[in-house]
Amino acid sequence: MSDEKRLPLSGRVAGATLPPQTQAFRDGRSHSQVGQRPFEMGLRAPDVMIQLINGEQVDDPLYTGLDVCNQEDAGFCADN
Repeated sequence: MSDEKRLPLSGRVAGATLPPQTQAFRDGRSHSQVGQRPFEMGLRAPDVMIQLINGEQVDDPLYTGLDVCNQEDAGFCADN
């Protein structure tokens, strides 16, 4: 694709909110961070498996949340 057809990048977005990425956010190396919550996933997984083994219904999909940090609201990235 030629340079004149490329859209300009408006910012850098990283796909995690682990300590190295949140530090990069605080250092100004990214403008936004979006991260899953692996601890929450691991915490809920055994309970969900037991429910399924017992033939119970579980929500599909299961939403464990996201951590979102941006220039307007540092949120989770401010202290982690």
